[in-house]
Amino acid sequence: MSYNQLSDFDENSKVNLNGFVNIGYRYNLSNDLNDPNWLGLEVGFLAVENGDLFENNTYKFGFNWEIGKYISVSPQFYLSGDFKVFYPAIRIGFGF
Repeated sequence: MSYNQLSDFDENSKVNLNGFVNIGYRYNLSNDLNDPNWLGLEVGFLAVENGDLFENNTYKFGFNWEIGKYISVSPQFYLSGDFKVFYPAIRIGFGF
């Protein structure tokens, strides 16, 4: 389970923070816990909505890939407006 924030700016340069609650699964392709070759899937929903970027009942689906010890890449798909609006995106994560 995880939580992600996504921010955008309105026409007055005000920051809008949106929050997604996610659940997912990861699998280590190398079967070695020290090897960062993890792949995963996640599903989330919009828990905190600010601004006009998303509508109510927005969901996301993502594929996670840990490409280094502290770097991950995740193509994501956001579905909004009763699954009528589709947003593709890429999330890049850095840890330490």
